[in-house]
Amino acid sequence: SAWLMLRRPDRARPIEAGSNQTEAQRQRLSKKADEMYASLFAARQESLRTGQRAQLTVGVGLVRWTTSDGTVVDHPLVQIPVELQLANDGALIIRMADAAKAS
Repeated sequence: SAWLMLRRPDRARPIEAGSNQTEAQRQRLSKKADEMYASLFAARQESLRTGQRAQLTVGVGLVRWTTSDGTVVDHPLVQIPVELQLANDGALIIRMADAAKAS
């Protein structure tokens, strides 16, 4: 099953108005979704062009610490390998990679 599906920006439904979202917040979310789609689509195309499989991971949870020089570091608690597929309608589908599935 899919963890995440990103519709092609020209086919995506508008983000519905929520009780706690302003129009500016909805526009920012929509822009971020469009940027994520473009980035993932470009990575997929580059992988196909070069014949090399790109390794994608999804980070789950967050660990945050501060280094001795005051730099704040955020890092996923767990990283899980995922596969990127392109649906017939242009949607990008992110699924858990076979290697990550429990056997």
